[in-house]
Amino acid sequence: GKDIAEELRERVELTPEGCIPATISLGVVSSRLNTPSELLELYSLADDALYRSKKSGRNKISFLN
Repeated sequence: GKDIAEELRERVELTPEGCIPATISLGVVSSRLNTPSELLELYSLADDALYRSKKSGRNKISFLN
């Protein structure tokens, strides 16, 4: 997941000439899901990782596992 997130971040950052520049921040979490409650926990952790990225600046990725 981290490699895919980094590739996506880089592609968004490469703004074609004449377009409005854009960047993204992402939160990435990896886990092996076994139950629906773990899916909700995973969603919460991904949200935490996203806010960690946003707080550390623009165009960032935070990864939790």
